[in-house]
Amino acid sequence: MKRFGLILIIVVLAITAGIGIWTLTRDLDDTPVVHGNTARSGPIEDAGGAPESNASSISESGSLNEPVRRAAESVDRVLTGRVIDRESGEPMAGVPVRLSVNNDAVNHPRDAVSESDGSYRFEDLPPARYRLDTLPLGDVEFACEPAGVELIDEVACEVDLRVEQRWFLAGAVIEEGGSRPVAGLQLHAERDDDKRACVGLGPTDQEGRFRSARGCAAGWWTIRQSSGLMGLQHFTQRSRELAHIHVGSGDVAHLRIEFAWSGVLRGRVLDFDGLPVEGATVRALGADAAGLREPQLRYWWLYRRTATTGVVTRTDGNGRFALRHLPNDRDLVVVTAAEGFVTTPTAPLTPPFPWDRPEVEIRLPRGGQIIGRVLDDAGNPLIQATVFTTSNDVDYQPDPCGTDESGAFTLEGLAPGQYQVFAQVEVPGALGRTIASQSVIVEPGQAVEILLRAGAELAAIVGRVHDQNDRPIAPERESLWVRYETLEPPPGSRVSPREVAVAEDGRFEINGLVPGPYRLFLLSRMAGDPLVPVIVEAPAEDVVLTWSAPPPAVLMVSVTDARTAEPIRGGSLSILWGDISLTAYVGLPAAVRTGEYDVFVSVPGYPPEMRHVDLRGYAGQMYPLEIQLQEGRSITGIVVDGEGLPVKGIAVAVMLKQHWFSSTLVYSGNDGRFKIDFVPRVGGKLCALSAQRRNLAEVDISGDEVILIVPSGSDGQ
Repeated sequence: MKRFGLILIIVVLAITAGIGIWTLTRDLDDTPVVHGNTARSGPIEDAGGAPESNASSISESGSLNEPVRRAAESVDRVLTGRVIDRESGEPMAGVPVRLSVNNDAVNHPRDAVSESDGSYRFEDLPPARYRLDTLPLGDVEFACEPAGVELIDEVACEVDLRVEQRWFLAGAVIEEGGSRPVAGLQLHAERDDDKRACVGLGPTDQEGRFRSARGCAAGWWTIRQSSGLMGLQHFTQRSRELAHIHVGSGDVAHLRIEFAWSGVLRGRVLDFDGLPVEGATVRALGADAAGLREPQLRYWWLYRRTATTGVVTRTDGNGRFALRHLPNDRDLVVVTAAEGFVTTPTAPLTPPFPWDRPEVEIRLPRGGQIIGRVLDDAGNPLIQATVFTTSNDVDYQPDPCGTDESGAFTLEGLAPGQYQVFAQVEVPGALGRTIASQSVIVEPGQAVEILLRAGAELAAIVGRVHDQNDRPIAPERESLWVRYETLEPPPGSRVSPREVAVAEDGRFEINGLVPGPYRLFLLSRMAGDPLVPVIVEAPAEDVVLTWSAPPPAVLMVSVTDARTAEPIRGGSLSILWGDISLTAYVGLPAAVRTGEYDVFVSVPGYPPEMRHVDLRGYAGQMYPLEIQLQEGRSITGIVVDGEGLPVKGIAVAVMLKQHWFSSTLVYSGNDGRFKIDFVPRVGGKLCALSAQRRNLAEVDISGDEVILIVPSGSDGQ
């Protein structure tokens, strides 16, 4: 038994040794890397130089026998190849090439430089597995995929490297107008045609110097501040642009970037009687964010959330404020809100914002009020009901409020215009149920009393949307809305269209309606939707709307400065067809139905422009529209009534083809005078608007002084 066990152990050890030898042979002979051709295409020389036949040098197992293996190891290897441009295929001279033993690139590197024909050569190489790569040369990087090369059984190999030339970005950041370096500034570079191509530049050192972590391909790049300076607060709505450079056509290794420190804007908030407004909230917004007005009513809360970002402060007892840590590289709009006053934005303010910049004077008009109560169907007060408003006439809506123990509520600071007031109560698992609704008109500085009674008969319209084949419209096919408007508006009011979204199952529900006839339209968020009206008597159930629309065209608007030919970033578009408009943005594609449109362009710091485009025949295609913006000018004027007396608080704006621009809106002062900036040098009109934004008067833009005559009794407060 002991002898049998000893024999078994010997057999196991022999099998284990055989497996180890087989594994080692496989690793040496079968590595999947680049092989040369010379070792496999002819006789192998022995140590003395005499050729032996392949038959005698290969053992029965397929491996080199020991004498031949020793002879092969004594022969030095040669690696050759060319360096080729990846794009053009042309040879590249002067490119450093590094050859290192695989997994040991630090201790055993060998370097060469490509010749005029792009060739390189490494000689006297011992048998090994190698890694072939390129090295940077000064401020230039030659990017390529490293190659693995095996020189064990082979004595020669040829490998071509396809490289792309890139450049390192380097330089220094100094204070604007000075020579002091700016340290600790986080920088990165973005490629204009591919925002995903982002290269870190690292924080600047004590001398303000920086260098990119890797090379940048040829093209236009934007250097941005990644975050604020260490220990300081900065405007962080978006990364700050510091330089715009072209890589590949100039020196990008010795950049000199001037950095503008954050600015300060001081001002004073007064009412229309010249009295200071204490405790007003003053916010600084980027002009692009302040100009964002989402016309869809369901997004009113998103607009309010956008307006709460930026730099914020409050006025003191004298109405004065100071907004600190402002950027000096973009236009800003100051939005002021105070209890009892209308939330008012300024015209875009142009940087820089130095410490000694004159104060900005902001005049706040007195806001109107809606005072009322909410009762149930039995006449009892409803506690904790939510009351809110919607309006197509004003930019800023008041905050929703709740009812008290007596069912009373007060909405303050309302701009003049027409409002729809809603009362909602909470419903488990839902956003709320509208129990009462009423349309009211708010006059300047006046209070309106209303009574919202749940017992009043309110109706609903419920329906579904199908395509021409009577199939429900899935959300991945189209995002649709139902626009509705009453055919019997209350006396003294006007029609104010509203919208509801179509649900995922193709159904929609409109509640809180006064019984009566309504006109319904089905539309998407594309300009030029086929508006086929459907007349429905509320209440109504199972209303079927059919959706049919052709493939859209894509409108892409790009804007440049006419004087410098530099591209302009930011700005909004209003695409009008009939009395309906679509909001889009400069530099972003807008899907529209084929047809003819008026496109109105509003860019902060420039006068508005209008273009007429014909997209018929562009279904499913891109329509590029390039617009050059001229410098604007300033115009002063006065608003008077029919008797020649000055009128204060009247809104004045630039108007093109019966479309006025809110970005140019200003108000007349106590003496009726106003100043409006960014006015077109040729064409256009100035219009005076009522509280409901109706046109009171208009005059052609000519000269530098205008007079607007409005009907007697007009007062914008």
